[in-house]
Amino acid sequence: MSYADLPTLLARAGRLAKAWTETSDPDVADLLVMIRDVAAELDAELAAAGVTLPVADRYKAALAGTNADGALILAIEGTFPDGGPEVDGILNGARSRYQAAIDAIRAGVHPVVRPAVDDGTAALTASSFWDSEAFCYGYPGSRAWNEWAGYSGNPALAPAVFRDDQG
Repeated sequence: MSYADLPTLLARAGRLAKAWTETSDPDVADLLVMIRDVAAELDAELAAAGVTLPVADRYKAALAGTNADGALILAIEGTFPDGGPEVDGILNGARSRYQAAIDAIRAGVHPVVRPAVDDGTAALTASSFWDSEAFCYGYPGSRAWNEWAGYSGNPALAPAVFRDDQG
């Protein structure tokens, strides 16, 4: 199921929207297929992030712009292969917005993914205490150990867990 519709995509295209008609190549029917295909890609990303599909209705609006941007990228690349200043500006804007949304989904901070993490319906991954804990008491190879090694020139700057003067 798509999250965007044709008017959403055309609105993001700005003046380029006039390029797509019933007889253009790609045509309006092709744009609808692009919207559907990008929605399937978004569903795959969301499923990988632990979101239960189909997405609840209350969250679909948060995906409409991303869906439209992904389809717009495909449409512009198919219509204007040589680009141009205005085309490149719109294309780069759509690419950066789309990639930012995908990165947010993967990081678990997208508005659609975050509720699933908050309510426990998403699978969470654990990090390693020994590598991620800021001060893991100096186990060799840990971040804290490496940070401590950097303080050897001035022990007073070392974190308290590494100083001998804490008697």
